[in-house]
Amino acid sequence: MNAADQTSEFVALLTRESRWIYSYILTLVPNRADADEIFQETSATLWRKFEQFESGTSFRAWALRVAHFEALQYRHKQKGLPVSLGEAFYEAVERVAMPKLEKANDMLAALEECFGLLGERSQQLLRRRYQPEGSVNDIAEADGRSNWSVYRALAKIHSTLYECIQRRMEEGVAP
Repeated sequence: MNAADQTSEFVALLTRESRWIYSYILTLVPNRADADEIFQETSATLWRKFEQFESGTSFRAWALRVAHFEALQYRHKQKGLPVSLGEAFYEAVERVAMPKLEKANDMLAALEECFGLLGERSQQLLRRRYQPEGSVNDIAEADGRSNWSVYRALAKIHSTLYECIQRRMEEGVAP
């Protein structure tokens, strides 16, 4: 594989799994600033060691293992801080958090799939409502509708999304 292909493969894999990796790191460290730093170190380590990754195996599993060691290394450097919890604590947190993280990521993937099944008008309404500074009042005014009709439309869309996500989760369908 040439260097350009290797770079493309790495970027595609990291992009696909970055949310997972970052979420996992957040289960291991107390704040986002630490998680950001560990994520950057993890990404750099993944790139440096990418030639060791066996194509066709789980990039996510490999990346989470690297993230685990980066978090351990980070915590080891931080031992001078006033409160340092033992490794057993972090391992227990990881055991409890991973299933919840997996479910949250499955739900997010189901949401993305279900959002894609909505009609264009429904998607646009949701985007307008949840963009920064998006408000029901502004949407109603721009569309010449009452606030009540916008709330009703949003409630119907939310209900449709909720039911779709519930079906996907019950079916165990990996979106």
